Amino acid sequence: MLEIILCSLVTILPDYLYRRYRQGKRFGHEITLYSVWFELRFGIIGCLMLTVALITMIFYFHPSTSSATRRTHRGSSSRGSGR
Repeated sequence: MLEIILCSLVTILPDYLYRRYRQGKRFGHEITLYSVWFELRFGIIGCLMLTVALITMIFYFHPSTSSATRRTHRGSSSRGSGR
């Protein structure tokens, strides 16, 4: 949940602020719940992509997942066989 809030501050909020102050569109008048997707679609898609990337990076680089990226050899099945 924290990730999506952080990502929305980077993507959706600037997109909304641009529509509000640069284009003069107000929420509830020119931007309605029906038109939110069409007005803020780049911010919403950017937020979702950034959230998925952030969660993926957190799980990939977390210290407890180092065994998933490091190859470990157990037993002598592949060791010493000359392959």
